[in-house]
Amino acid sequence: MAMRVMPSMTVNHRELRAIDYFRHQSGQDPFSALEGDFWRTFVLQMSNSFPAVQHALIAFSDLHEKYVLRDDRFSSAKVYSRQQYGRAIKSLREHLGSASTSRDVTEETLLICLLFVCFEVLQGNDFAALVHLEAALGIFSNLPNSCPGALTRSFHQGTPVLPALAKMFIRLDNQATNLIGSRPPSTVSPDNIHRLAIISEVSQSSPSKIAQARDSLHLCISCAHDYLRSTAGSVDLNNTTIGLALAVQKKNGQLGSLRAWVREYQDLLERISFAFENNDAELANREEATECAVLWLAYLVTYIKLSTSLDPDEITYDSYLPQFRAIIEHSEAVLGQILADENILSRNDAASPPRKLFTIEEKFIHPLYFTAFKCRDSLIRQRAIALMRVAGKEGAWDGIVFARIAEHVKVLEEEGAPGSECGGEGNPALVSELKRVHSVGFQINREEKTIWVQCTLKAPTSLSENKVFEGKKLDDVLSYA
Repeated sequence: MAMRVMPSMTVNHRELRAIDYFRHQSGQDPFSALEGDFWRTFVLQMSNSFPAVQHALIAFSDLHEKYVLRDDRFSSAKVYSRQQYGRAIKSLREHLGSASTSRDVTEETLLICLLFVCFEVLQGNDFAALVHLEAALGIFSNLPNSCPGALTRSFHQGTPVLPALAKMFIRLDNQATNLIGSRPPSTVSPDNIHRLAIISEVSQSSPSKIAQARDSLHLCISCAHDYLRSTAGSVDLNNTTIGLALAVQKKNGQLGSLRAWVREYQDLLERISFAFENNDAELANREEATECAVLWLAYLVTYIKLSTSLDPDEITYDSYLPQFRAIIEHSEAVLGQILADENILSRNDAASPPRKLFTIEEKFIHPLYFTAFKCRDSLIRQRAIALMRVAGKEGAWDGIVFARIAEHVKVLEEEGAPGSECGGEGNPALVSELKRVHSVGFQINREEKTIWVQCTLKAPTSLSENKVFEGKKLDDVLSYA
């Protein structure tokens, strides 16, 4: 698409470079390939018309280029990008004060929130990214009643803009809940963001089957998060007649939704995965295979979380060794191919160091971290940690950081365990219940490259016979490269 800058919007050489880099790289690599038209078409068009969007786009794109290319100017680029960030906020405020239609204000504001989330995550300010995410979800909470006309505005093949944005924010909301744990997911109540996502399925003229599978799964995941937080997280395990019975009923309902999703889409996902594994380019391209693998990983993690949600003992995870093994195998196959492609690019440009991997989407790192944390097979854990170290950065999930946390948990649990001298491979039962970490709190200091971690284990008085959990907390400070 030819880029045309509005006469009223004066841009310099660096800004033009950032816009051009967004068109070819920053508007493609960090985002789902299923939404390429949104970034290549709608976002560039809106940045051409609205200064606030253009400044937000430049802030992210300029920083993204320095990050992935391992440019020594990355730290200084933050200053320039923050200036563009500030100009975007100033321009947005001016636009909000003079806008004549709520439709344009809504779409522009949500898009800027999305670009700001990307920008803050890239520079490592996860809290600020969460603030922008919550602001966007707050806007969605008033839709579509406050802005019904926006539902019909299209950017490509009849797909409405706001429902497309809703799907992206649902995934970001799920990512934030996976990362923080105790954070209440915002996509379940109120239901308007779900209604917007569903509207797009009705109005899109030719939706991708893979996109339908992804969007359907993430609605299931957001509902599962609501159950895990509001029901499983607060059930009284001592009350086996009321609280537990209701929780089991709700858990079975969530598992039923996941099984229905598998029945609906399993043939498609397996066909594309098979074609990828057999190098059949006519049946599946690399992007489709990656999307399929990511969906399977998200499904497996959610399935394990739901299945174990009402058992207070960590040893229950030992029953899901096949699922953990599947997470590793899917990740090794697809992530390995992605890394191989990056190595080919690096060899073609021998003067430059290998590019850093970055995507705003949650793909491999969270499932790998969950596996390294909850699976007590030492070999599988080690494979998960090794994969995290080369997986780059996915949203707020930094592979190097979470590999270090998982390594710490692994050492803490396996130290002194029977067979630990040989790694305890293939025998999760070697790690006793009282040695197993139930939860990990952490705080990352990116300037000093340190991580404060707090691991919670069962105290000797909290064995599952009395169903009372009394945590023993162990604090430590880790360093990472």
